[in-house]
Amino acid sequence: MIQYVKLIFVVVFLLFTQNSFAQDRYFTWFDPETSFRTRINLETYELQTESDSEGWLNKGKIKLDPGIFNRFPT
Repeated sequence: MIQYVKLIFVVVFLLFTQNSFAQDRYFTWFDPETSFRTRINLETYELQTESDSEGWLNKGKIKLDPGIFNRFPT
């Protein structure tokens, strides 16, 4: 019985952590002024905002020092 519970725990753990080993390509936050999420694409440095109907809208490139992300924990 205990082995069965351990097996279920391992399966559930693997299902919920499948994306935990991937590197995130976006820095995302919630903008309280617009009530939508906003994100920066870390590969192209494009600012994007979430839309109800169109998904993510590209707002253009931003100038950002890449070293600023070294201050955030991994």
